[in-house]
Amino acid sequence: MNVTKNIIVICEGASEATYLQRLNSFLASQPYPDDWCDVPIRFVIKPSKEGVGTGAYKRVEQVLRKEIKANPKFEKWVWVDADLYVRNDKGSRDGYLKRPQTIPSFCFSVLNFEDFLALHLDDEKFAAWVQIMSNAGHFKTPLHSDDYERLFKQIMPNYRKAELPIDFITLESLGNLKRHLSQMSMIDGHGLPIDRTFAAAIVAEINRWYPLPI
Repeated sequence: MNVTKNIIVICEGASEATYLQRLNSFLASQPYPDDWCDVPIRFVIKPSKEGVGTGAYKRVEQVLRKEIKANPKFEKWVWVDADLYVRNDKGSRDGYLKRPQTIPSFCFSVLNFEDFLALHLDDEKFAAWVQIMSNAGHFKTPLHSDDYERLFKQIMPNYRKAELPIDFITLESLGNLKRHLSQMSMIDGHGLPIDRTFAAAIVAEINRWYPLPI
């Protein structure tokens, strides 16, 4: 019998941690191949149930190095917002570009966690989100949290950081995520190298291990 693949995710904060909890719960409820004794994949939140507490490169690197040493055999992902790196806040872009080969590429939210959530919405709400944020210039110059959270609530009025409805992740919303990924070419990363987004990474893992129609 095959055993669960645990993927350590060093995530930026409590919002990402909550999403991973919801994702794990959803995947645990789905059918998986008969030759597995448990769920095929599980996302392990690090360094705690609240995440790192910041996406700043220097602190994230410290946590990642600790996990590399503590769990050398486990696959590790870093999930942080790209906007911090695009703006080079706290020198994060400079630190990331100069990282040693022992530090893997990060899995970015493009540009922030709310943009990532928007990918899950139905076509009408997603189109409205793109229009609102395009008008605000967000995709050219990333907004800061106070501004984009206010705008995001035009689409999800009850949205609160670190909170998500229990049923936010479904086959339909994951299908939306996969489909909308290809529509994010309007974002200007100002040269930030994004080898893969977190959205693309989870879609690939789910498609690899689960017979789900997403």
